[in-house]
Amino acid sequence: MSKGKDIPNNELFAELCEQIEKEMVRLNVPGVAVGVIDGEQEHIATFGVTSVEQPLTITEDTLFQ
Repeated sequence: MSKGKDIPNNELFAELCEQIEKEMVRLNVPGVAVGVIDGEQEHIATFGVTSVEQPLTITEDTLFQ
């Protein structure tokens, strides 16, 4: 992920999301939710499903065990 004050936070978060998707494939992870708070900005993203057996789409409200 790039670092620098000239890159807007939403671009950094987009880079983080791209990396998460790559790692999900590499690690065979069915789903992830991520949230980042930066000052007053809140970024939330969800990826994939809850499990292979019960493939419910992950949302901001999904509870993980």
